[in-house]
Amino acid sequence: MSSYLEITRFYRQICKAHSPRQLWDAAEHVIRLLPAFRQSADPEKSVANARSVVLYGGGRFAAAVIDAWRKKGIQPAYCVDSDPGKWGRLVNGVPTLAPAVLFEDDSKPLVVIAAMITHGIEKTLDERAIPYLYAERDGSVGFLPGHWLLNHRAGFEKVYAALADDFSRSVLLAVSKARLFQRFHFPMKGNCFSVNVATFPQYFPENLLTFAENELFVDCGAFDGDSLVEFAAQMWRSRISDWKAVAFEADRHNLGRIEATLDAYGLRGVEVVNAAVGKEDGLGSASAFHNCRGEDAAGEIRVAALDSALGQRHPTMIKMDIEGDELDALDGARMTIARCRPKLAICVYHQTSHLIDIPLHLLDNHPGYKLFMRHHSPGSLWETVCYAVPA
Repeated sequence: MSSYLEITRFYRQICKAHSPRQLWDAAEHVIRLLPAFRQSADPEKSVANARSVVLYGGGRFAAAVIDAWRKKGIQPAYCVDSDPGKWGRLVNGVPTLAPAVLFEDDSKPLVVIAAMITHGIEKTLDERAIPYLYAERDGSVGFLPGHWLLNHRAGFEKVYAALADDFSRSVLLAVSKARLFQRFHFPMKGNCFSVNVATFPQYFPENLLTFAENELFVDCGAFDGDSLVEFAAQMWRSRISDWKAVAFEADRHNLGRIEATLDAYGLRGVEVVNAAVGKEDGLGSASAFHNCRGEDAAGEIRVAALDSALGQRHPTMIKMDIEGDELDALDGARMTIARCRPKLAICVYHQTSHLIDIPLHLLDNHPGYKLFMRHHSPGSLWETVCYAVPA
């Protein structure tokens, strides 16, 4: 019986995991069945001692892993990716090749998956009986995708206990299962775990947030203005007439789309700022700031810390969906959050670690907030949001 079919025997146990301890137990059961575990119980040593390592993934995730590994003196032989458009490209100096190169490599290199979405890669490797490990962006290696959670159980359990309602705890468990057990996936349904906790609307759930006159909404990562439209709709539903917004968007290509959206919906009182939101004011390489269009940018871009960019304005709500830079942006908004105590809607899905590190940052730096977790994308790893509501 294949390892894949053996692992599915524990699907019922995973579904019945209703606490962190039960989740850890389920994960450890699954790990002991994996071919990579049978070869070596220490994944970090496996990578350090391997004669040759290949990364399965040729995108930004792999680039982050390569950066982290170089500090440890580890260099992958090559990357592979299923996207033909990436073949021949260098990822931080490492060539990206077709998967066929790996399948025909007689040296039997150690394969490490370096991608956020892994279930398709898992299936490809399982069909060829190729053992594999998983990397996180910080360069750590484990037996399951999302293994970062297993290595930071104390932080996970602190966040789990601090969440303000039982549904938030269910959401945290479900999205963690979705990351740890991506192989439980169906093309139409998506991931079997995250689909069961998805709720709407995103960013402005009326059962968590209340609104009043003189709202000032700060939209970090405004994209094409979609959240500005949703905020305006919330204001109209709440019969609030006096509100304003400040929209920060790093991607120059999106500025025209925002302006077109504002014109199309007749929205006034919105200030649009072409800047990334970060820890401190300055300039940064545009290529360092990811965009949701998945395209590389060139040149320099302004970086703004909210503490300085907002001055003495009094935001009543801050939303952040900035492709993984949320922690830096929160650092740059410490004084504003302490002074104004706005409602917060912070995306925590761009990196596995953010599921825990962002709530911990809020707990450690901004006491007196109630934290909630909600997931807004059925069947996927995307759109998990931590809501912080001033008590």
